[in-house]
Amino acid sequence: MTVSPPMQLGNSGGLITLLDRRGLKVDGVSYTGAQAGHEGWTITFR
Repeated sequence: MTVSPPMQLGNSGGLITLLDRRGLKVDGVSYTGAQAGHEGWTITFR
C-alpha cells in the first residue's frame, strides 16, 4: 500500500510497519496513546 498525504495516525497508539516490495518486514515502530495524545506534536522514532 502506498501512503499519500495527508496521513493520520490513530489516537490510541499503534504500530507502523515498513514492508519491502515482497511484503517482508523491513522495519517497524510502535507508539503509545500518551504520545499520540499531544495533537500537533511530532513523535520521533529512533
